[in-house]
Amino acid sequence: MLRSFDVYWESSPAQPAKPVSAHRWAVKLKENVMPIPSEIISKAYAIYEEFGPNRLIDRKERLMAELHITSQEEIDELLKILKNITNAVWKIAEKGGEIKLGKEEVERQVLQSFPYLQGKGLDKATSLVNYFAWHEGYDK
Repeated sequence: MLRSFDVYWESSPAQPAKPVSAHRWAVKLKENVMPIPSEIISKAYAIYEEFGPNRLIDRKERLMAELHITSQEEIDELLKILKNITNAVWKIAEKGGEIKLGKEEVERQVLQSFPYLQGKGLDKATSLVNYFAWHEGYDK
């Protein structure tokens, strides 16, 4: 069962973004805290990893246009979060994806790392685990 909640990240130049708690995360941009709703992160991940002709458009440009982001700090922080999700997806794919782990375990591992992913973002993450596992032969 998926829950919707705001996502906050805490980060500094010396440390990568890290969770503040299981249900609340914070992104510190200078002295301000910027909440990013989980729906936005999920939608952003689906845009970030989409296939097709839109993939030819720079990810940053697509995200800024689709999500109406105007702040350079916000888009840079969002791109860091999305890159972390993709890195985790690859690590799960290296374990064999659904073929070796099963559908429930793949979803559990994605949600364990990124509990705020839902809807299209979660679907994209789990489908990419399977695609990467198949494409690279990790599912054999």
